[in-house]
Amino acid sequence: MTKKSTREKDVIDQILDQLDLHGMTQEELFGADGLAKMLTSRLLNKAL
Repeated sequence: MTKKSTREKDVIDQILDQLDLHGMTQEELFGADGLAKMLTSRLLNKAL
């Protein structure tokens, strides 16, 4: 694994460790207005 990909994996692991996904349904996670969509939107907005 390269240094960059190791750093990216560490950041992703830290973010995932902060999320409390217990009890969330598949719809709450991946549905039309789910967490995955909101996270993607926020990430893209921050990148811009």
